[in-house]
Amino acid sequence: MDRVQIGKLLAQVRLEKGLTQKQLAERLHISDRTVSKWERGAGLPDISLLEPLAESLDLTVEELLQGRRQESREFSAREWKKWLEESDRDLREKNALEKPRRKRRALFYAAEVIVTAAETFALAFCSGRLGVTGQDLVQDLVCILIPLIFGLWAFVLWPEYLPAYYDVMELGDYYCAGMRLRIGGVRFNNRNWPHILRAFRWYCFLVPVCWPLCCAVLYLTVPDAAWMALRLPVTLAVILGGLFVPIVWAARKYA
Repeated sequence: MDRVQIGKLLAQVRLEKGLTQKQLAERLHISDRTVSKWERGAGLPDISLLEPLAESLDLTVEELLQGRRQESREFSAREWKKWLEESDRDLREKNALEKPRRKRRALFYAAEVIVTAAETFALAFCSGRLGVTGQDLVQDLVCILIPLIFGLWAFVLWPEYLPAYYDVMELGDYYCAGMRLRIGGVRFNNRNWPHILRAFRWYCFLVPVCWPLCCAVLYLTVPDAAWMALRLPVTLAVILGGLFVPIVWAARKYA
């Protein structure tokens, strides 16, 4: 979906109808800045606004999504609404079938939290023998907590299937259960979403469970000066690289 092309179509049709941005915004109960943002290609209308926007400009939803007029308007706003309702019903049914698996994943996540807590406690208990300072423990705890917190969404809160409009609109923004996932250059759909979730879950499992053990080995084998120099790049590679690289790879491979 070309945002710039959609914006040009919106501006052209609005001017043809003699509407100002403010007048169009009032019809949709939004601000004129939002309309300006659409027309500049800096954003896209929310899915809930597609039908009223199409009706206001005498366009079809399909024309809006494609950013150009069509000679034959086979996909009316009413048909689009019906398709959305059917897709939402199908989505609820699919996610309902996933409830038993979600419960098992929740139990797995709870076990992961327990194991990670035990490992972290053991690392803190042996910190004197390993020569670990309080600051080192705090940094290790941050590295453990970040993916552990993300794991709550990956294993429990996020559904297995996306709404059907993700397969039509090339959206790179997913918001659910209070967390937003947005990665530059990545578009989400139901082809790559299961693989993205799988990569995300592996990250949320492996880092918390393995980090305390890896730290213990590094504290014992790597000289303090070398570890101080390597700590920041290693931490960034684990936290950022371990999170974004698998997700981007999965999203683009199965796009």
